[in-house]
Amino acid sequence: MSEPDQTFHKDAGKPRWSLIPVRALRTVLAVLEFGAKKYAARSYLTVPQARERYTESLMRHAMDVLEAVQERGAEGVMVADAETGRPHVAHIVCDGLILLDLAAEEAKNG
Repeated sequence: MSEPDQTFHKDAGKPRWSLIPVRALRTVLAVLEFGAKKYAARSYLTVPQARERYTESLMRHAMDVLEAVQERGAEGVMVADAETGRPHVAHIVCDGLILLDLAAEEAKNG
């Protein structure tokens, strides 16, 4: 029996995980791990007024980046959060992911 021809593989419509920038994702994961250690894993699901609080957090980090960019130029994008030592941009991504997950959880639970 011959091997199936793999030159044409039906990948259409499948997630393209290779599009995720792994180096950046590692930094985002470090921020999430910091939060899990400080509070608990996925504790954002139990935070009162979570949408408002994570939106506020996202905006605080975004304003820190904006201020740093205005002061330092492009290198300001990578300015670090004082508590975690990780870039504010990674915190923005985390807050965005949390907001997306909260919305998905809300949609799932009606």
